[in-house]
Amino acid sequence: MHYVYDFDSTLFGTQRLWEIWREMLVGAGHAPETVDDVYRAVLPAGYSPRKHGVALGIGTAGLDDMVARFDTIVSEESPSLLFDDVAPFVEARKGTHRQTILTQGDHAHQWQKMRASGIDRMLPDIHIAPHGAPKTENLAELIDQDPTPMTFVDDNPWHLVAAHQSSLPISLVRMMRPSETLATVPHELDDVAWRVISSLDELER
Repeated sequence: MHYVYDFDSTLFGTQRLWEIWREMLVGAGHAPETVDDVYRAVLPAGYSPRKHGVALGIGTAGLDDMVARFDTIVSEESPSLLFDDVAPFVEARKGTHRQTILTQGDHAHQWQKMRASGIDRMLPDIHIAPHGAPKTENLAELIDQDPTPMTFVDDNPWHLVAAHQSSLPISLVRMMRPSETLATVPHELDDVAWRVISSLDELER
């Protein structure tokens, strides 16, 4: 089996870092609604805290200081933000299963989180999908490279819908971690076009 895992909110508790950064922005005087609106506007271009701050109009010196403080938090917090089931599941399948990370977002910010968490040493086969596009092209490339049956695990139903509509020969699984935002957003194709799980341990049940 070839397991292809999303990173944010699938393997890693991204919600915690978002809450910290959001609190920093609100604490700097930005209205919560504005922070959220600008976040959504920045997301399609590949999200990073710096891009978010620039879009909010934060001056260079102030933003440099905020980003530096947040970078320290990312380094300190990320090792504990890998979900507890990740390392045991991944390590137990090394040598018998191919395992790949397929994430999306600003390259520097994604690599920062992955390196700080240690997942890049556990799962070095990492791909970053283009901004604002579904992951189907990357999935198709992975299938072309290796005909091993594939299971794609992602928390975002947008990517799962695209994979479902592509008719690629993939088993689809939606990860719904209770701590993460999208876990509160059901989709009409949950348990129809894809299975729904809340931990990697459920993948093989």
